[in-house]
Amino acid sequence: MLNPKSDFTLDDFLNRRDSKNIPKSVKQARAYRAKLKKFNPQKLSHQDRKANLKYKYNLTIQEWDKLFEKQDGKCAICRYPMKRPVVDHDHDTNRVRGLLCNSCNVALAKFCDSIELLNRAIIYLQK
Repeated sequence: MLNPKSDFTLDDFLNRRDSKNIPKSVKQARAYRAKLKKFNPQKLSHQDRKANLKYKYNLTIQEWDKLFEKQDGKCAICRYPMKRPVVDHDHDTNRVRGLLCNSCNVALAKFCDSIELLNRAIIYLQK
């Protein structure tokens, strides 16, 4: 039986080390995650965040924290304090540009990260 309080990580599952606390199938992993979510949601959240940052942006939690501190906890565009910062990155090179608030991130996405479209919007707003 899986122990949701063990130190099981995603790497452990992917490497499938021999241990009674490590699931051997996707079904077991899902059952483990459900138990972990119930008994230790902070641990699951931390593991998910760590894996997500590494997989999507090749960032460690420490690098993310440094970026957050460098921006004083404020959005790189509007400079308002961020409640839930979003990692902004170049979709072509995958290079991280900074942390944004959700509103600024969505705005950039609507303009397809196009400098030309953003310049047209600036000209339009100046009318």
